[in-house]
Amino acid sequence: MKYFALFLFFLAMNVYSSNEATAYPWPVSSTDTQHPIVATVGEYRAGHFHAGVDIAEPVGTNVYPAVSGIITQTSDSAIEDGHIYIDGSDGIEYRYFHIKRKSTLQVGQHATASQTLLGGIGNTSSPHLHFEEERGGYNPLRTGGLTPFVDNTDPVIESVDFWAQGTDNQLTGSLYGKVDLRVDAYDPRTSATGGNAGGHCGVYSIAIEFLKGGQRVGDRIAYHTYNRIPPSPLNIVYATGSSMSNFLYWATNDPFNEPYNKYWNTKQRSGQNYTVDARIPDEAMYPEGNLMIRVIVEDIRGNSATHDIGQQ
Repeated sequence: MKYFALFLFFLAMNVYSSNEATAYPWPVSSTDTQHPIVATVGEYRAGHFHAGVDIAEPVGTNVYPAVSGIITQTSDSAIEDGHIYIDGSDGIEYRYFHIKRKSTLQVGQHATASQTLLGGIGNTSSPHLHFEEERGGYNPLRTGGLTPFVDNTDPVIESVDFWAQGTDNQLTGSLYGKVDLRVDAYDPRTSATGGNAGGHCGVYSIAIEFLKGGQRVGDRIAYHTYNRIPPSPLNIVYATGSSMSNFLYWATNDPFNEPYNKYWNTKQRSGQNYTVDARIPDEAMYPEGNLMIRVIVEDIRGNSATHDIGQQ
């Protein structure tokens, strides 16, 4: 006797301060036009989450403050891969990395948005400006952040598979008990015109739905929404085999709320949380028998991809 349950994510709709409504220009020249995005908030990095966005432009491209404020920290010297922190007039700290900074800049100096030259993009192996707010506390690509920004490309779901919760045992066929869903997905890099620039960025959100007879049953699971970097450990979000260009998400974990290590309980009792099993079939949140499992991935502008897993 098996009952199908789901339980994933709908959270991480993090509340922004008044900064949410205050759009700002791009921190590279020209400041009033869009530039390519080659990495975004929450992506896998070895040992940590990527805390900002990477804006790809050639070495030497001028860098300016996105928001006026006071310089609070700089690299010790005008090196090729320096950084500058600015406390913005809106109360948000802005960070600029991979800069060959202007040598005359001083801590305590006022910097004016789009006017004060901070320096140029440094000579790194992949020239770009890493730009972040509040140590990854806000996603600069949100509406009300970097402006203008358009994205006309859909994310891609490569595969979805199932694992016995907290183990290396991949599941096939019928699913029963505590199950982890792993989603291999990415969002294409965004060009200066909002098109597909090739390569892989992390996705903005993931959700899971269960359907029977074409109708959704039970709760919608939606834990992963990257308005900011999560407080959880890296392995709560990313499965073994993830890299800077290959994102394997543990979609049934909750990176933003403890307990982080959740699961999909195929026996969940209706009206109870995922840890409570149904005692008889009539109590089950999800009806006995075949269900269609649907994974929905979106980018920050609402472009989406859907992947249906047959009848399990």
